[in-house]
Amino acid sequence: GFTYYIKKTKTPNKAVAMKLAVKAGSFFETQSQKGYAHLLEHVALFNKNLIDFHATVKNEGMIPRARTGQIVTRYQIIIPDVNKEKIALGLNALKSWGGALKFDKSQVDVQRGAVLGEMRTKDPYRDWLIKKYGAILLQNVEFPMYPEERIVKNIKDFNINSLKKFYNDWYRPDLQAAIIVGDIDLDSIQSLVEKKFS
Repeated sequence: GFTYYIKKTKTPNKAVAMKLAVKAGSFFETQSQKGYAHLLEHVALFNKNLIDFHATVKNEGMIPRARTGQIVTRYQIIIPDVNKEKIALGLNALKSWGGALKFDKSQVDVQRGAVLGEMRTKDPYRDWLIKKYGAILLQNVEFPMYPEERIVKNIKDFNINSLKKFYNDWYRPDLQAAIIVGDIDLDSIQSLVEKKFS
């Protein structure tokens, strides 16, 4: 059930963008999981399962990023001056983010602190826009909206089982898609993606 999209484009520096979209975000959290979609994005991005992909790809000049939305969590890696090794490393990062997480308590604790730190940076307009967007999107649905204080409480009173449940419920191949665009050989990339994610 895993979906992928590949497209060849000409880029001046032979760059490739790889993205992993997970069809789950903050709207998919239960009350006890509020804030965990964002926490899971951090845990996945900085995952040190087999190797520290975040540090490794940055050392190769690649740029990893992630963002949690209401209905989709996105992971992205930009690969300048692409070669076979960087393509393999990028695909390994996508695979790691999407389905090979191990929950190490010390790593999760670091990312809990990072999420709480991000919440201290306030943008009143962004907060207003998110609340307005949520109210409009969910106006005809019985869907609970939780206050930000609930997120802070959940992150501080962390429950590893609730985080694992969110991960197991929503980080499934049928809810994920890889998007690869750039100066690539389509047949080669298709073969690598099918091998990596089958």
